Amino acid sequence: MLVEFNVENFKSFRGEQVVSFVSSKRYDSEQYRDNIIENIPKAGSLVKSNFIYGANASGKSNIIDAASAMKQIVCSSLRFNPDQKLPVKPFKLDKISRNKGTTFEVSLVIEGTLYIYGFEVDEKEFISEWLYYYPKGRQREVFSREGLEVKVNKEIKLSKKVQEGISPNVCFLSWAGKWETSVFRKVFDWFADKLVVVKHPRFSGNFTNKMALDESLRSEIVKQLSEADVGITDLRIIEREIDEGSFNFPDDMPEELQERFISDFKRKPLFTHSGEIGGEFEWEEESEGTKAFYGFCGPLIDIINNDKTLFIDEIEQSIHPLLMEKVLRYFHTRSRNAQLFAATHNTYLLRNDTNVVRRDQIWFVEKDENGISSVFPLSDFKQRKGNSIEDRYLNGRFGAVPVLSDF
Repeated sequence: MLVEFNVENFKSFRGEQVVSFVSSKRYDSEQYRDNIIENIPKAGSLVKSNFIYGANASGKSNIIDAASAMKQIVCSSLRFNPDQKLPVKPFKLDKISRNKGTTFEVSLVIEGTLYIYGFEVDEKEFISEWLYYYPKGRQREVFSREGLEVKVNKEIKLSKKVQEGISPNVCFLSWAGKWETSVFRKVFDWFADKLVVVKHPRFSGNFTNKMALDESLRSEIVKQLSEADVGITDLRIIEREIDEGSFNFPDDMPEELQERFISDFKRKPLFTHSGEIGGEFEWEEESEGTKAFYGFCGPLIDIINNDKTLFIDEIEQSIHPLLMEKVLRYFHTRSRNAQLFAATHNTYLLRNDTNVVRRDQIWFVEKDENGISSVFPLSDFKQRKGNSIEDRYLNGRFGAVPVLSDF
């Protein structure tokens, strides 16, 4: 589970920005009990979801991009060529920042133990890297790195050859995880298997098609479609016959990817609709909104069932605000340790009468006249009971809205 995500000197973020999932006791109530993961070591309780609001180009997407960049560096740098650049873009609007490194850090709870992992990098190399954890509640350093010099806790059996074999643009956590399977591997596996980042949320439906081959998952998908009021009462997946030799794949495309593409292409969903006589509809006959929601159903259920953490941009894309409310209630009630961080413009969630999210689940981002973005929570503001959060936000009381001139 993610406790906190920090980023500094990345795109429009010059100073350190912190997004926290730690809940505030001020907003505890039975009404929002499903929104909370309780009894987390060193953290107390965590919210299951956070939502960030802001004007266009304010920096909302840059938080999602930062999570994506950190995941890519951890999971892919082992395969980087020695001269391959790391995927970071420092703040460019002052001379000092553009020549400094970019810093990422996460605080995680894995199997009941708190881990703090982070690094500072520029486009060419790792400047520093660190990992701490709290077995039995006390902080212990796993390793620290400055350039190519790595210091590893003596209790961790890691050969000198491994410690000295790291490349400048390769993550030591990933490198050591190849050889040491406990502490290093646990943190690496969270990035590889539990962190999901979606920057362009237009799901094709292929993942949902694959999940629907499992009867229990198919039933859950049908339930979601039925409750979404899109007129669908049932679903089945068929496999169409195709000439596999008709595909002209690039010569350098791995065979595994070719097989996956063909498998995805073969699967075809058929949707049963209610009506005077009923009938089945093909994918091409469905509305774009139905396709978008169907494509989202599979990943959503997967996130919930496997306790993953999802960072997603513009979560409301092609989904009606009332349906998004239902999706979030489903997420909060069904998830155990799954988490969601979403950039959104959907102010319906801010209405006092929806009661979907707590105040400590709402964040804002604002860019100043120097092009610097800052992230801050709604809980920084005093709010009288009964005051409309949506109205105050749209009226600019919290900032993070566009200042528009006449067209």
